[in-house]
Amino acid sequence: MDNAIKLQRDQMISDMKGIANLDTEFAIASELVRAGWAKMPERTSTQEMTTLNMRIQREDNLNTVVYDDTVGAGNGRHYYEVERNGEPLAQIQFQHGARNEEGSTAGVLETDLLEIVRHRLQCFQDGEYRTRENACALTHIEEALMWLNKRVADRKERGVLGTMNK
Repeated sequence: MDNAIKLQRDQMISDMKGIANLDTEFAIASELVRAGWAKMPERTSTQEMTTLNMRIQREDNLNTVVYDDTVGAGNGRHYYEVERNGEPLAQIQFQHGARNEEGSTAGVLETDLLEIVRHRLQCFQDGEYRTRENACALTHIEEALMWLNKRVADRKERGVLGTMNK
């Protein structure tokens, strides 16, 4: 990469860090991919991906969700991709292992994704796409966040947050 492109890339990163809600490594990496200065990591050839059966969103799906069906702790799955026409649009690596234990894979939490969707729907509700359905979805996303945060508070109170202990 020549110096002019490096300077342009570095300026883009600097500009993005100053924008509220984009001050995350993920957002910066996504913008670098979009700008063509980075590429999404390749799926390893040994990863067997399974198509997610979308039981609620059944018709007119624009995208397909696939996941690595390797069973992790608590029967969890930790890697997903969103694809359109077989091309990856997004890759999601969930936290794999306790956050405070050596050997864990750092990743996205369920609450992170819910907060992103919550923010997006709030933006629509503040604009010309305000709907009753968005309002109902927001209510339930906020309820889901409340219950997940209650679990975190309970684990913290018991001194097991960040460990594999129950």
